[in-house]
Amino acid sequence: MKNNFIKSPMNWPGGKYKLLPQIIPLFPPQINNFIDLFAGGLDVSCNVSANHIFSNDIDSSVISIYKAFQTISYKDLIKFIEKRIKEFNLTKWNYEGYIKYRSLYNKGEEYCTPLDLFVLSRFSYNNLIEIKNNKYNGAFGYDHSDFNLTQKAHTKFLHQKVQNFTFSSLSFSDYNLDPFGENDFLYVDPPYLTSGNVYKNIKKWDENKEYELYKYLDEADKRGIKWGLSNLISHKGEINEILEKWSYNYNIHDVYSNYSNSFHSHKKTKDDFIIEVFVTNY
Repeated sequence: MKNNFIKSPMNWPGGKYKLLPQIIPLFPPQINNFIDLFAGGLDVSCNVSANHIFSNDIDSSVISIYKAFQTISYKDLIKFIEKRIKEFNLTKWNYEGYIKYRSLYNKGEEYCTPLDLFVLSRFSYNNLIEIKNNKYNGAFGYDHSDFNLTQKAHTKFLHQKVQNFTFSSLSFSDYNLDPFGENDFLYVDPPYLTSGNVYKNIKKWDENKEYELYKYLDEADKRGIKWGLSNLISHKGEINEILEKWSYNYNIHDVYSNYSNSFHSHKKTKDDFIIEVFVTNY
């Protein structure tokens, strides 16, 4: 089957781009409002067909980038990116230029804007946005990250797609489902309880959050809202027993996944056995 999906330039831990050919065909054929509860890098939101798209993520820094894209033309966006690249001589090899730019961003004022955050992430390790203690601390992506022609094309795609999106930055439990009904679709891709320490710790996800999310989806089901949940039942021998027990109440679709390339530092071992599922209430 031909892959007609386009990747967002926003790299994200556990991003769903590679799985789109498997999961999007499982979405309802007709969607009025599409709600992406843990939107992340927007790979799903940007490739789904719906009358209106609501994208939410608790990470306000990434949402600020998308909102900034809505306030600037693509032509001016590229001008801004090229200006910063020239100003700091940003290349995949210029460590000093990247560090100088990152330092100015963290000092605030002129260089501390959502668009600057986007440019910085183009030259960071794995293009990931890493913020700690309100400071950007993404490592330099030496000999790997730059704003090349592919990045430029993906940025144009993202800019075009987000123009009519509705963005929010809320905890999932605070996201109000009252406006939505039976013709709408809620997509849920939370931090995975069995994904190891990196992503889980960044998002402060634990068993309490896991139980809370499933109660939230049970309530959505009672309201007649269709939803689909991406998650891992097993990873490196660790079983998500909460998900395994809860998902029996709904429909479980097996998904083939391989996250060995999510981080360059990851080395595949014989224990990298993954059981990923897509759970639906329809």
